[in-house]
Amino acid sequence: MYKIGFLGSDNSHVERFSEIINLTNHAKYWRGSNARVTSIWGEDQKVTKDMAEYGNIEKIESTPEEVVSNSDIVFVITRRPEKHLEYAKYVIAKNKPLFVDKPITQTVSEAKELIQLVKQSNVCMTSFSTLRFSSDTVSHINQLNTIGDITYANYLGPFSREKGLLFYGIHIIELMLHIHGVSVESVYAIEHPQNGHKRNVQAICRYNNGSLVSLTFIGDGTYKFQMTALGSNGIINTEIITKGLMKRHGTTSYDFYQVGIEKIMSILTGKEKNPISFTQMLRGIQIASAIQRSLSEKIEVNPINL
Repeated sequence: MYKIGFLGSDNSHVERFSEIINLTNHAKYWRGSNARVTSIWGEDQKVTKDMAEYGNIEKIESTPEEVVSNSDIVFVITRRPEKHLEYAKYVIAKNKPLFVDKPITQTVSEAKELIQLVKQSNVCMTSFSTLRFSSDTVSHINQLNTIGDITYANYLGPFSREKGLLFYGIHIIELMLHIHGVSVESVYAIEHPQNGHKRNVQAICRYNNGSLVSLTFIGDGTYKFQMTALGSNGIINTEIITKGLMKRHGTTSYDFYQVGIEKIMSILTGKEKNPISFTQMLRGIQIASAIQRSLSEKIEVNPINL
C-alpha cells in the first residue's frame, strides 16, 4: 500500500482527498486505491490537527522532512502557491513522486526553477487542476468535433478578490490549455471597475492558428464554471458542476476530485504517462502573469516571453 504524505494543511483539498483515500464510510471512498494518507505537516498546528482528525490521518509530523521520509508519495497541497517551490524541494531532494496542487507556483521564475529541478532529478512530478478531468469537461471535449473548426471559445470562472487572479483563476486558464493547447501568441486583458475590490476581468488570448479564446474571471458575481465553444457548424455550452450531485447523461457530475486523485495516483505510480507537459504547466503561470502585466500596463503581452 502506498503511503501518501501531505505538505500543507490549509486547503479544502486535504479534506476532499482524505475522504476519497482514507474515509471508508464516505460515499466517495475509493476502495481500489491501494493507498492511504498517513502523514501531514502544516504551519498552523490547530488547522493541521483538525485536518488530521477529519481525514483520519495517523501522524502529524514535526517537519516537512519527516513527511517526505515517511511517505512513498508526497502531495504539496498548501493553498499558498508562494510556498510550493519551497515545499517541493524537500520532496525532490529525496527523489519521491510528487504532486503539486494548482497553481504549480506563484511566479514564472519559480515555475521554471521547479521544473528544472524536476528534470535534473528525474523525479516523477505532476501538477494540475482536477477540473480538466471532470466528466463535464470530457463531455464538452467529446462534442467539439460536432461543430466544425473552433474559431472562438470562452472559459468563465471565479477568482479571489483577496488572493488575486491566479488563486482560483488558474482553473479556467488550465481548461483553455487542456483543450486548445499552449500556442497562445498574445494576451490582452481589461478589468471593470479598474482596481476595484469587486471587479470582473476579461482576457483575450490569440492563438497562432487564428482562433480566439476569452477568459472571464468573475470577481463580482455567482460562483460558476462555464465553457463555450463556437465552430463553423454550431455552438456548445457546458457548465462544470462543482457543488452537489446531479445525474447527467448517465454519469454523476461533481466527480472531478475522484477522477483527479485517480489520475494523480496513476501517474505517480507509473501506470500512466504524465499527460501534462512541463511546457503546459509553465504556460499556465506565464498566461496569468501576462494578464496581470496587461492589466497594469494596458498592453498586449506575449506570455512566452515572460
